[in-house]
Amino acid sequence: MATVSGCASEPRDAGVEAVHGRVISAVQARDAGALYDLSVPELTVRFEQVFQRWVAARDGLASGEDADRATLREGLALRHLEGVRSAREFFIALVDFQGVILEDGVHAGLSPESVRLTDSSATLRTRSGETFGYRLVDGTWRSELALNALQMWPDIVRLEANLARAESHLSEAR
Repeated sequence: MATVSGCASEPRDAGVEAVHGRVISAVQARDAGALYDLSVPELTVRFEQVFQRWVAARDGLASGEDADRATLREGLALRHLEGVRSAREFFIALVDFQGVILEDGVHAGLSPESVRLTDSSATLRTRSGETFGYRLVDGTWRSELALNALQMWPDIVRLEANLARAESHLSEAR
């Protein structure tokens, strides 16, 4: 059972531990959709923005057959992302679970040891010493895990760099 640190008058919020369990289960199942749904709004807003930029670049590069446009289209991973119609689907297509250790004993190490609560955030420390951040959004605890991990996912980093190049090319072509 986890302990809560903070003010003595703070009630224990089992919601943090419950959402943590769902986040860990989503990662172990490699369920990017569930991870997206459990994430803080900043993640979904960011992916909505990147998705809209990607759609605009894809559509802007659709016409014309010069070598630059062909290279830029390739950099947007159009084949890999074909059929993607929403920011959520975009996230699911891009999330990389490589490097995530899924051995049986890992789950026990990710069990909550302590939870530190404030009015709208929580830091959960696991038995293995890892920390996970959560934020209370409209009465529901949301995970910061995917938002914090974005810079470690090379496909997302690469796509955003390629997207910036495509946008620059389209801007210069006007």
